[in-house]
Amino acid sequence: MRPGHWLYTIPLRLRSLFRWAQADQELDDELRDHLERKTEEYVAQGMAQEEAHRRARIDLGGIEQTKEKCRDARRVNWVQDFFQDLRFGLRMLRKSPGFTTVAILTLALGIGANTAIFSVVDAVLLRSLPYKNPSRLTIIWQTDAAHRASGAWFDTYREFEEWAQHSKSFERLAALTWARVPPTVRLRDKRERILGIPVTSGFFSTLGVEAAHGRTFALEDSQNACTVVLSDAFWHGELGGADIVGRTLTVNDESCLVAGIMPKDFSFYPKRTQLWMLIHPKGEYAKNPWSSMVGVVGLLAPGVSRASAEAELKALQARIINEAPPESVLRMAEPDVLDLQSEFVWLTGRNLRVSLIVLFAAVTFVLLIACANVATLFLSRAVGRQREFGVRAALGSSRLRTIRQLLTESLLLSIFGGLFGVFLAIASIRYLNAMNPVELPPGNPITINWQILAFTALLAILSALLFGLAPAWKASRVDLNAVLKKEGRRTHLAAKYLVVAEVALSLVLLAGAALMIESLNRLISTPLGFQPAHLLTANIDLTSKTYSTSDQRLNFYNKLKSAVLAIPGVQGVAFAPLVSSGSNALSVEGKSGGYQGALGNDVSEAAVDEDYFRVMEIPLLKGREFGATDQQKTLPVAIINEALASKYLHGDPVGQHIRLGKSEDKNPWLTVVGVVGNVKDFVVFKEMGYVTDPCVYLPLTQSPDSTVAILARSAREPSAVIPAIRDKFSHLDDSLPPLDLSTMREWLSQFFNQPRFRAGLLSIFASLGLMLCGIGIFGVVSQSVAQRRHEIGVRMALGARQSHTLNLVLREGMGLVAAGIAIGVAGALALTRALSSLLYGVSATDPLTLAAVAILLLFVAIAACYVPARRAMRVDPMVALSYE
Repeated sequence: MRPGHWLYTIPLRLRSLFRWAQADQELDDELRDHLERKTEEYVAQGMAQEEAHRRARIDLGGIEQTKEKCRDARRVNWVQDFFQDLRFGLRMLRKSPGFTTVAILTLALGIGANTAIFSVVDAVLLRSLPYKNPSRLTIIWQTDAAHRASGAWFDTYREFEEWAQHSKSFERLAALTWARVPPTVRLRDKRERILGIPVTSGFFSTLGVEAAHGRTFALEDSQNACTVVLSDAFWHGELGGADIVGRTLTVNDESCLVAGIMPKDFSFYPKRTQLWMLIHPKGEYAKNPWSSMVGVVGLLAPGVSRASAEAELKALQARIINEAPPESVLRMAEPDVLDLQSEFVWLTGRNLRVSLIVLFAAVTFVLLIACANVATLFLSRAVGRQREFGVRAALGSSRLRTIRQLLTESLLLSIFGGLFGVFLAIASIRYLNAMNPVELPPGNPITINWQILAFTALLAILSALLFGLAPAWKASRVDLNAVLKKEGRRTHLAAKYLVVAEVALSLVLLAGAALMIESLNRLISTPLGFQPAHLLTANIDLTSKTYSTSDQRLNFYNKLKSAVLAIPGVQGVAFAPLVSSGSNALSVEGKSGGYQGALGNDVSEAAVDEDYFRVMEIPLLKGREFGATDQQKTLPVAIINEALASKYLHGDPVGQHIRLGKSEDKNPWLTVVGVVGNVKDFVVFKEMGYVTDPCVYLPLTQSPDSTVAILARSAREPSAVIPAIRDKFSHLDDSLPPLDLSTMREWLSQFFNQPRFRAGLLSIFASLGLMLCGIGIFGVVSQSVAQRRHEIGVRMALGARQSHTLNLVLREGMGLVAAGIAIGVAGALALTRALSSLLYGVSATDPLTLAAVAILLLFVAIAACYVPARRAMRVDPMVALSYE
């Protein structure tokens, strides 16, 4: 080709691409003119008109062949062929509405489920937090060797002060805490409990976010007694969008300046935070720096690693640790600098990262099953189109052309399936955002964005290749001499392999779902050591100045108990914390050797009233319960649980003396007056499990806490007495926030939300896989019966009974299922080990679970095979033989 010649071909190619009809007409006219001139030349040489026309056509090499060569020279014919394939593919799909509908719905389920789960994975694990410099944002906890991956405790405000003043590894540091009693606000002349998070002035600037209205905290706010910033949801919801910036809001009976309102899409942990309160630099935290616990958010300086920053913080902490109280657990701890986004995921759900990976793997299996299902449909459909493919081959169509045509049909199905899948995903995400069935980390909202759409498009293309390539390849291998004799059989064998794969994948999904369900059932049904049925509870906060003394608090508790006991149907009332707290050392009086000094810091404590064990129905094993004689001026007493008695006390525990703390501490010695059964608590660092730590129960009359929970046992439906209890509480002191009463089962259910959501989703995916698997088995066995109609007719003509025919078809189908189950069991044994951290009370390789899901698959397979088997039994030999 001459240099620059290709420039002259561009107009022709563009005209051939966009005005192909006109270009083809011009080509026809040119060839016709050339043929006429050639014919005239031969006539002039003395040939007859008919012979001259024949010779001219021979010289041109065939009109249609010449046209194709000319089109190939333009190098745009592939575009025309593609549009031709699209038109033909649409006609073929329109001619088979049943096949098209089933295939599109199958793909829509697979692609939609993958799109929905990937949108969650993208928001939680892949996308950076919507803050400035998200890769440099960290959170700092105190930790020990056992909790390096997550941190174990809050820092102290004193440590934060030291780090903020002297650290060079961080551009900014800010402190916050949610380990305090939630504040109250006065709304519409009533006090309401809200979630308010105390933060230091640099909190929002560390994150690099600005207020949508007003401003965030500034240096001048240190002159105010109280300053707050509101969340958009609180401003619009509780305050009705009122013009409040620059005005005051009553928080904890104190007038607080509202500095600003955050954007609608801003969130931090905890996600449901309603306002942020400024920690005053000269307030309570600064006055009690070693007892004020905070988390620290830091923005690393450019180029500084978390490891080097952690080393600097350790050195700074070592300079001041001797100032800490002797009993402080921080003397055995050190700073742990963690990635903020990863910690958000861990705080929201201990196994959330693993759960999302498992769920994404599960929906991938569903998509593979869907693709295998559609592939079997394509293979069965290809059998009926063998004659079409043979005619194509006889007319000169290449194998590549046939493959391209069938892949185009596959791509059309995938595109339609992807579009419907996106609608399913959008509906699922809207449900997730509206109903909030499970808490997700703060930061990015779950939405369908361009990345998700690109992922869906990629899924559609890959799906088309997965289910379309094998059928297209087989259909292109047409033997014109045996098109009906052999290739139909080969296609059928390929469909069998796909069914085996479907069964194997379905078994793995079913095994995972069954393990999750069994684990959830065992977690929920585990006896906790008390009876939660017919039990109501709500937290009570008496930290206001009205109840500053022990006598005032005890007087309120006694009045409330009497009032609630007077309500018909209430059997008992007690006061105690809902969860025992503390990591105390324990000293045992008079013990030496291994018991000398303080024992391990694993002892929790709880101040309870005298009716606590009776109301909770915790069994008394030895000694007595607390009584009216246990008062502040009497001998300090304690009741211990069985775990403490068996671990730390020898002989009869009743009468022995223990101390919370070291033996040289000034805490009083406590006389053990009773031993009660163990109560299981939830594990902070492990989602699936309980702990039974040693626990010391103190009489509320001797340790009257200001924050306790009321526990009321009802003889009837607990919800029926909730209004009456609330009325009694408000009547005693209407300045207190109303009781947020719930049943004990409702309170416990919050700890099961993540496992329940995980098990529910995996069960849905497993059910989809099982349904698609059943459809696939039915389709292949039905196609087999259709192909073997002649054989079945011969068998029945020779005397075969209907039961033999039934067994023949069932045996073929069950053979496929047996092979799939064998492969699936091996896959389940290998893959379900990844679920170990998500299970409770059941092994990841539990043989009973595998056996149960295998039996379920067998029943589904029998049902799927039975209908075509019955159809085979009714084959009329004469009709079958005459048809063939």
